[in-house]
Amino acid sequence: VTVHDFIDRQFFDGLSGNQLGFAAHMQQVIEAADVLVAVSHATKADILRFTRARGEKIFVVHHAASPEFERPAPSAEELLAFRRQHGLAEPYWLYVGTRSRYKNFGVLLRAWRRFRQTTGSRSRLLLIGPEAGVETWQLDYLIRHRLEKDVVMLHGCDDRTLRLAYHGAVAFVFSSIGEGFGIPLVEAMASGCVVLASDLAVFREVAGDGALYFDPHSEDQLAATMARVIDPAVR
Repeated sequence: VTVHDFIDRQFFDGLSGNQLGFAAHMQQVIEAADVLVAVSHATKADILRFTRARGEKIFVVHHAASPEFERPAPSAEELLAFRRQHGLAEPYWLYVGTRSRYKNFGVLLRAWRRFRQTTGSRSRLLLIGPEAGVETWQLDYLIRHRLEKDVVMLHGCDDRTLRLAYHGAVAFVFSSIGEGFGIPLVEAMASGCVVLASDLAVFREVAGDGALYFDPHSEDQLAATMARVIDPAVR
């Protein structure tokens, strides 16, 4: 059995509306397995914390980025064509993934607005993920603060497009309150993209000193980190 994370058990067992008892079912499957593969040492620690599985049955196997992200950097012409195609004339911050629940997207929205206020930056926010639109509260927030024209959304992207997005970004921001690994971290680092990540044990395991970390519960700290990372010396 491969174990990715314990997000439901840690954060949403009573909030997900899941009537099937997913967390309990997951525990049963894990405890019945002959061998367990954990995608990180942090996930292995959670297996030992939340189940009665024995440590000697657990093997840690990290994820890797697709080989597409390890190719040489795209040319200036490729990046310019990408930016023109998607209306990204100004510098942009990149968010990759779904935008609900533990992904903690709200803290990025609020921090991005604060960053723009304090720095006077006309930066944009590029959202790449499976959703074709934003949730009602997100749209309401953007309209209320006159930000709706500065958000660009792409969905159904292939790895080539995603690689260009990483290469062109001011930074990739990963604001989750919990993850089992965090594949976008290795995609961004393989693409040479600056990484701002929640200060989680698993993110420090994956990114090491290749990221700047912030408290995922603090929009002020994230906004300050965004302001810090535009300094060429910091980058």
